[in-house]
Amino acid sequence: MEVVEITSAQEMFDAVTSRSAAQDIIIKAAAVADYRPASAAEDKIKKRVPYVLGLVGLADKADRLPDEISGGEQQRAALARALVHSPQLIIADEPTGNIDPKLSVEMMELLKAINSVGITVVVVTHEVALAKRFGKRIITLDHGVVASDTAPAPMEDDEEVAAQ
Repeated sequence: MEVVEITSAQEMFDAVTSRSAAQDIIIKAAAVADYRPASAAEDKIKKRVPYVLGLVGLADKADRLPDEISGGEQQRAALARALVHSPQLIIADEPTGNIDPKLSVEMMELLKAINSVGITVVVVTHEVALAKRFGKRIITLDHGVVASDTAPAPMEDDEEVAAQ
């Protein structure tokens, strides 16, 4: 049996408000890593935090508290927290739920880039037009039943997505 490391990036940033973005990632990642020797897990996490913050464009915000960064930056910090363990699968639950349309496209581009390096990304969203823009497989559910399963072509007009 193969063990697959799965993580999620949830709509709510759920940060420890008295800790910086980097400290929040370390604290929460170490809590998840409790099956590993504590010191080894924490050392590995501390080394990866600057890297994952850089991946999501927050290297310069590592020392900021949650109320000192924007909603979009909080979403990216949640994604960095998901990436710190090098998962094989990320489930992004409404990653664009609390950000404006322009930032929504940026977040989806970031998830697409993560997918391009071999990490499976499952995005749960109500923003169908935005999802279609990326030309990936889309599974639509209707009352918990699969209503469709398609891989549409990407939308050509980014302005149409930003306007929605």
